Amino acid sequence: MYGHVAKPVSVLVNMCGHVAKPVSVLDNMYGHVAKPVSVLDNMYGHVAKPVSVLDNMYGHVAKPVSVLVNMCGHVAKPVSVLDNMYGHVAKPVSVLVHMCGHVAKPVSVLVNMCGHVAKPVSVLDHMYGHVAKPVSVLDNMYGHVAKPVSVLVNMYGHVAKPVSVLDNMYGHVAKPVSVLDNM
Repeated sequence: MYGHVAKPVSVLVNMCGHVAKPVSVLDNMYGHVAKPVSVLDNMYGHVAKPVSVLDNMYGHVAKPVSVLVNMCGHVAKPVSVLDNMYGHVAKPVSVLVHMCGHVAKPVSVLVNMCGHVAKPVSVLDHMYGHVAKPVSVLDNMYGHVAKPVSVLVNMYGHVAKPVSVLDNMYGHVAKPVSVLDNM
């Protein structure tokens, strides 16, 4: 998020620092990891052992859960996929649906981070607002997009042309990069 990377790494590795070598998947957002772990396990701390998937962003989990479940708290039982980032869910939903609230019914994929959606859309289309129509993949987090783009491209602006994968969250990219290298 706050720096560039000299070369593409496998998957969003470290949000506020550089990494000496590529690691498996966004392991630790604000620090370095001694060794690669399976998937973004804990965003603000280290983990004693790898867990399955970004289980809890601001704390440790007693046991691994299926997929990034709750970012700011613990979960009583594993749920399917990062369902609710700031609260608990009554029942598992399909995929990271709503980051700051509950959802009335499961939707297809992380749709709207801070609001509800009238109907399911394809993939995290717009994080802080509603979308007029479904778009391909989390295109723009804080605005609308004129046309669908490939994958979460730019969180705070529009993109002139589609790029490969969430390349730069706070600016434009000169050329596509491999995978969410630098937020």
